[in-house]
Amino acid sequence: MKIVIGGAGKVGSLILKELAAEQHELILIEQDADVLENNIAQADISGLVGSVTSIEDLQEAGVADADFFIAVTENDETNIIAAIMADRMGAVQSLARVRNPQYSSQMTFIRDSLGINQIINPELEAARDIAKILKYPAAKSVDSFFGGRALVIELRLPDKSKLHGLKLVDFRKRHPEILIGTISRNDEVIIPRGHAEIRSGDRLLILGTIRPLDRLYQDLGLKQSPQRNALAVGGGKITHYLLKMLQGSGTNFTVIERDRKIAEELAANFSEHRIIVGDGTDYNVLEEQKIEGCDIFLAMTGIDEENILTSLYAKQRGVPRYFTKVNRTAILKIIGSDALQAVITPKRIIADRVLRLVRATQNSEGSNVEALFRLLDNEVEALEFIVKDDAKILDTPLASLKIKEDCLVALISRGREIIMPSGKASIQAGDHIVVMSKKSQLEDVDDILED
Repeated sequence: MKIVIGGAGKVGSLILKELAAEQHELILIEQDADVLENNIAQADISGLVGSVTSIEDLQEAGVADADFFIAVTENDETNIIAAIMADRMGAVQSLARVRNPQYSSQMTFIRDSLGINQIINPELEAARDIAKILKYPAAKSVDSFFGGRALVIELRLPDKSKLHGLKLVDFRKRHPEILIGTISRNDEVIIPRGHAEIRSGDRLLILGTIRPLDRLYQDLGLKQSPQRNALAVGGGKITHYLLKMLQGSGTNFTVIERDRKIAEELAANFSEHRIIVGDGTDYNVLEEQKIEGCDIFLAMTGIDEENILTSLYAKQRGVPRYFTKVNRTAILKIIGSDALQAVITPKRIIADRVLRLVRATQNSEGSNVEALFRLLDNEVEALEFIVKDDAKILDTPLASLKIKEDCLVALISRGREIIMPSGKASIQAGDHIVVMSKKSQLEDVDDILED
């Protein structure tokens, strides 16, 4: 597919890298010649130095016959204008990154009235992720399928876990409505079969509907505790959206923000919470704000190192739930994947959504990718497909299909019924299915089969 990308900041560079790996024709428009040259050197792309709001530059990039135009510059208004121009010039689909909270309530109007196919707000999506994770103690991430009717939870088992030594076949007998999709152990990720054994310290991807997952949590002794006090360091967009989402939840927030103007804006919009002007990386300030008495801690500044250090301090002070915003995820390999509880990466949210849209468009005549999540440090993809009536996998027991070893059919949604598949289960046309895939770039549901 031909894809034109405007802007090569953190988000644009990641999208370029991900799409280049999938062999698309990529053209980058970037104002900074050095940034452009660096991206061309790192990926198989072409590009030009120019502006995404210049008709001449858009024409030179070939926007008129592009399948996608993606505007991800640092300026919301520039992205909106560029996406509108691309739509008018003939791009099949146009996407714009829009981050300002002032636009959050106008997303539908902007999208429908101005001809933009997709508006992506990474900070808003990050806040939604945090709100979901808060419902499940000890979860590192929570993602949803089938319109929120099924969940995939990443959970690290503690030492001396009740599940230690249990084989998957016995786990399914105890929890028949739950499936363990992958196990990560000693930096190795496996798609487990029935004979596999669960061990303390494993990182699991667990799939199921809400009530069975709640019962599993009760069985593991991971009951939801009241979350009355939250302390956030950094009063940026994620914090703004989260404060708005949790209004009326009974959670009392204290926000520490260096920038007085940002702090005053938060105080004006959320007068029920305490907004402090100060340095949240100073442990004296954290102690003054009673960090040890918090139920939730959020490190949401724009500096990864500060977020990691303050989160580790919160962990040391016994805070039960803490969230860490990290954009340069390579730094996590230095400190270890289990050092932090829940890592939030806004640019990854955009990249995953763009990949889903591109794959779905590529296969518009086949099985559409309805949702895509990267899990376990991007080692695993969880994809939701709609199965069309010409799929090769139809009406055959799963045990009889030659499914790749690194793939697993984890959930089936048929009408209002959600099925935890066994070897006897078969897939029908119109089903929504979730596939767990280890490092496979699945574009169509039949890609799960051996060649």
